[in-house]
Amino acid sequence: MKFTTKSRYALDALIDLYSRTSLEPVKISEIAVNQSIEMNYLEQLFRKLRIAGLVKSSRGRNGGYVLAMDASLISVKDVMFAVEEDLDYIEFENWLWKNGIRLPNPEDPNNPYPKEDGGDELF
Repeated sequence: MKFTTKSRYALDALIDLYSRTSLEPVKISEIAVNQSIEMNYLEQLFRKLRIAGLVKSSRGRNGGYVLAMDASLISVKDVMFAVEEDLDYIEFENWLWKNGIRLPNPEDPNNPYPKEDGGDELF
C-alpha cells in the first residue's frame, strides 16, 4: 500500500509517540530527529493531528505531545483524514480499490466484522 508523504510521516510520528515507554509528553524535535522529518513539516502535521483529536499538546518546559486516546482506537483512516486536505470518503474508497483493499460489506452475513461490532471502520 502506498501512502502520501503526509500520511506516511504522520503515521511514523504517531508510532514513534506510541512506542515511548514513558507517558510523558514528547517534544516534536525528538520525533523529528528519530524519524528524520523536518521539524517545521512535523509541526504542521501535529497541528492537524491535534485538531482532529488524535494527539494532545502541553506547553512549557516539559511540554510536548501525547496520544489523545488509546492507540487501538486510532485508525489509519483517521490519520489520513486528519492530514490530507483534499481527501474525501469517495476518493478514499477509490484509492483503497486501486490498491487492492476491499472494505467489508456490513450487510454480508459472512462478514467477520458486522456493523454493530465496528465493521464499518476500515482499520
